[in-house]
Amino acid sequence: MFVLLPHGLERPLVFSPDTAHVAGMLQSVLTGWPMKSDRKLAGKPLLRIFADGGEIIIERPEDGGTFHEPTAVSAVCSLVVEVVDALAAASPGLVCLHAAAAEFGGRLVLFPAAHRAGKSTLMGRLSAGGRRIFADDILPFDLTAGEAVSTGCMTRLRLPLPRRTSRAFKNHVRDRTVLSDGYYAYLSAPKDAEIRFGERLPLGAVVLLERNNRPVRARLEPAPLDRTLLEILTRNTRDDRDALLLLSTFASIIRHVPVQRLVYSDLEDAVRCLDVAFGKEAPASPRPIRANPVIRDELSGARVKQAGPPAPKPGLPLYRRSPSVTLERVDASGFLLDSRGNGIHMLDPLGLGVWNLLETPRDASSLCDVVAGAFPETPRQKVADDIDGLLSALVGEGLVERVGAAVRDVSLMGGL
Repeated sequence: MFVLLPHGLERPLVFSPDTAHVAGMLQSVLTGWPMKSDRKLAGKPLLRIFADGGEIIIERPEDGGTFHEPTAVSAVCSLVVEVVDALAAASPGLVCLHAAAAEFGGRLVLFPAAHRAGKSTLMGRLSAGGRRIFADDILPFDLTAGEAVSTGCMTRLRLPLPRRTSRAFKNHVRDRTVLSDGYYAYLSAPKDAEIRFGERLPLGAVVLLERNNRPVRARLEPAPLDRTLLEILTRNTRDDRDALLLLSTFASIIRHVPVQRLVYSDLEDAVRCLDVAFGKEAPASPRPIRANPVIRDELSGARVKQAGPPAPKPGLPLYRRSPSVTLERVDASGFLLDSRGNGIHMLDPLGLGVWNLLETPRDASSLCDVVAGAFPETPRQKVADDIDGLLSALVGEGLVERVGAAVRDVSLMGGL
């Protein structure tokens, strides 16, 4: 039996004798993470690792979760994720983002994960150029301090490398590979680009990745704040954290740092583009904050206030906002947080407009009147169906309440 306790964790990892080599591999890729190795370490194991029929089995005694890994290297990949998540679990202020992050001039550029966007390869290439990589897949982030926290893990690549990879980068991967199974490869960083466990840096920019299969010149272009915030929030792997703190922290960050999309097809071209943009630093430069979302005035309530709200139709159920829900507006969208739970819900411009209209109780038909007036080119039945679907979803999530039906004497509404 081989027992390993990474610093910051409360419970150890227990390896069977036939998987002791996996423990050694894990230590070799978490070079900057202090660990104790002692068979006498007490406590219920965080993970049990053993071999069975040519596979490496990772078992979580806490909840019975089991992973079957075909190779020792793929087992190490899963163990890194489990260990980083356990670190966050033991630190109330930490969340884990499925994202990569590279240092530019003392601040981090955050790359939220996107399917097949080349995130890990880009991090490997930036590391080859001397950039310090805080994460290529899982990034702990301290919400209370507003800083990312390094695990000291080596950069991991997916293989094979892209067909048009430069010879210099191929040689770097060949020379720096510490572990590989033909599908994953862990690379050691150049001496001046090594990261130690527990290093902290603030974010200086957020870059969404969009890799094209057809040749395009690499370019950075402004990215919508609302979609960027959604990308970050959906990359949070821990749903037991304070959702209000999570939302407010990242909403504030994206309002005050450059938020861009990197469109590229060639890896070397992408690196040059990033170096030009952030070569010396990724400054936390202020950006304009819009006081109101970019939606039609009719839906923001401006026109309604001028003419007075339409009278509710007698007999129809009224809807109002739940008093436990708060709104964070970001560009054309809204993010709702219900204090009774811990979920965040995004509203598109139509949903945000309806939310604004529900400042006072309204029925579905009255809402339809306003929205149909704002979009006369849309068939009224389509508007009515969209409103009904939206209200049903909002009520189902507890974000909007039904409060009875309107009566002919509308003055009675004040008591609802």
